[in-house]
Amino acid sequence: MLGTTAASHEGSPLMTAVVEASSTPLWVIGRTGAVAHLNQAAATLLGVPRRSELDGAPSHEALHAHHGDGSPFPAAQCPIVRAADRAVPSASGHERFLHRDGHSIPVAWTLHRMDAVGHLLLEFRPSSSPPAGIPAAEGERARARRVIRERADDPAFDPRALARCLHRSLRSVQSLLAAEGDSPAALIRHARLDRARELMLMGCGVAEASRRAGFRDPDTFARAFRGAHGITPARWACDRAPEP
Repeated sequence: MLGTTAASHEGSPLMTAVVEASSTPLWVIGRTGAVAHLNQAAATLLGVPRRSELDGAPSHEALHAHHGDGSPFPAAQCPIVRAADRAVPSASGHERFLHRDGHSIPVAWTLHRMDAVGHLLLEFRPSSSPPAGIPAAEGERARARRVIRERADDPAFDPRALARCLHRSLRSVQSLLAAEGDSPAALIRHARLDRARELMLMGCGVAEASRRAGFRDPDTFARAFRGAHGITPARWACDRAPEP
């Protein structure tokens, strides 16, 4: 129904006309997480001059590769990506997308699963009246992520240690991150997995990468890695080893 921008014109003329006439920004994500289509309303809101330039681009990076403070925004931490991975029929929330001129746009988003075609439909609108306290909360979330990136390689670093670093209670930190579908434990685990992948790509063995990334033992690392990627870390590293 809705494939790439070119493919959409080969489908139903009525459906194509409805999508293009909609004042709601619509963004279609393909099976691999790449941009499959965006309508003109989405392109206008995000300042995209030529929609074709996003064909096949990673959806998360095209929408918000970094936070408003300039720090990287890993896809594993994105509530939209996480909702897609959970295979829920639909999900919604608030986020900030990046305009092509660099400023961020607060939006309310809804993700719909289109199982019949194997795609995801993301619709979003500018959030003109965000709830009171959103900017402060976003700053605190960015600070929490920054602390996690800096401290995750310490095996003793856990959600309670994060709360102490932020001078907050554990419950308040959990509530802060839950607003975006995250949790302290999940973000710490994702940060360690990110670091372990980097180390393995640099040539570190599984046990060494596990230790240097902050996991207490290789078995815990292997379970977390299989849960995230569906394969063992050794197999993942082997598949990405350079050709001899």
